[in-house]
Amino acid sequence: MSVALFESPARPLDRITTHALSVVCGVALALLFVPFPWSWLAPLPLAGLFWQISRSRDARGAFAAGFAGGLGFFVVHLLWLPVSFAGLFGPVGALPMPFLALILAAFWGATAGLTRLLAGRSTLVALAFAWVLLEWLRGLGPLAFTWGTLGYALLPTPVAQVADLGGVYLLSLLVTLTASGLAGLLRGRWEGLALCVSLLGMGAAYGLTRPTPPAPMLEVLLVQGSVDPVQRARARSVSELELYERLTREAMDRGARPALVVWPEGAVPSAPTQPETRAALERLGAIPAVIGAPNFAADGVRNSAFGWNGRAVTGRYDKVKLVPFGEFFPGRNPLGFIYNPIFNGMGLSGLRGTQPGATYPALGLGNIRAGAYICYESTFGAVSRALVRNGANLLVNISNDAWFGATLGAEQHFQMGRLRAIETRRWVARDGNDGITAVIDPSGRVTERFERFAVAAFNARVGLSDEETPYVRFGDWAVILALLGVGVVVFSRWRFDESERL
Repeated sequence: MSVALFESPARPLDRITTHALSVVCGVALALLFVPFPWSWLAPLPLAGLFWQISRSRDARGAFAAGFAGGLGFFVVHLLWLPVSFAGLFGPVGALPMPFLALILAAFWGATAGLTRLLAGRSTLVALAFAWVLLEWLRGLGPLAFTWGTLGYALLPTPVAQVADLGGVYLLSLLVTLTASGLAGLLRGRWEGLALCVSLLGMGAAYGLTRPTPPAPMLEVLLVQGSVDPVQRARARSVSELELYERLTREAMDRGARPALVVWPEGAVPSAPTQPETRAALERLGAIPAVIGAPNFAADGVRNSAFGWNGRAVTGRYDKVKLVPFGEFFPGRNPLGFIYNPIFNGMGLSGLRGTQPGATYPALGLGNIRAGAYICYESTFGAVSRALVRNGANLLVNISNDAWFGATLGAEQHFQMGRLRAIETRRWVARDGNDGITAVIDPSGRVTERFERFAVAAFNARVGLSDEETPYVRFGDWAVILALLGVGVVVFSRWRFDESERL
């Protein structure tokens, strides 16, 4: 086979063309991605990007191709971010976007370059495994950011049901292997694609034969206050507590008899342990509830969900996965000369961030054991998995997507969260400040979805489950499979090179 197939042309104009094609592949991937129903076509543009990376002359060229593709993808996929924040805070709100896109594109570039360096002519195969490792690494640590994880592309298909076996990274591996198989056709190799078609076929068969979840028998009341997030960030008011109490009372006056009431992330300015909030809940009667509220402690404030059994607080969950540069600001004090002008321009001069939690307790509310995770955490399979392992028989996702406005950001967030239901085979009751408020069944289907931006309390039905899926039991074993895949490809390449030298 000609070496030219593996090398990009050396002329500057040809290199520019190659990188332009990588950008086009990244943009096309973003336009095909979640939340669009045609996201299952994502392997097509990804195959184009993998092809550009694999034919690079060296690791430097592969880095450039991966970086260009990543820049095209994240600028389009996250376009809602500067749009929504500029709408809330003016031009200063759009400032973080270029830096975020460059950092995320650099992750793609580094993965492409390192894979090309280690795998050589086997880069195309190795990329399928390396990309999954990249996604896993992006989900670690305090700066974790999982937007753009490829496995979500399969959500509109029955194949998504295999997430109960290995989580979102197993789906990502199916997407990347398919992309490598498609790119392999350009080299006259069809074996990889044939294998992927077989795997996808088995995945679809598995998904189509999953049992239908039992009918939901438990009534819940999801209260959506639609409070201005900027005003709430600048100053809390007792009127917020009065609003949620009123909406809940009006629903009960209309005949609602919920087994559980849910108020969204940070719904009220003080915790149910404080007299004012406690008194409001007691006036509603002996109704169990999950309440989103700040928790003020000696070492700082935490974003928390409280369990209330109708008489007293039964437990508290403190948000573990904080939003980087939204709830957690690295180097806030020493880098104040950078943060302060930006925060002042946004009218949030007192913004300091919150402290993370460390554990994943389920909130005991009679026969309900609520795994109450908060907003951004719905994009991390490990969070809901930990809550279920600790006894949760219902997942409750409280959120505040009002920061996204009417952009695609809220829809992307919501669609990613659907996979948590499949991974754990749990019902998910989702309550957002201004939406998306909805119920998701253990198959990931949206059974009830309510009007966004409405100020209302919605009656819905959920079920309880004690099933333990393979994903809950074994976790992200697909990452280990990806690591082994990279190791085998790299080892085989070195053995081949060594035999050629001999």
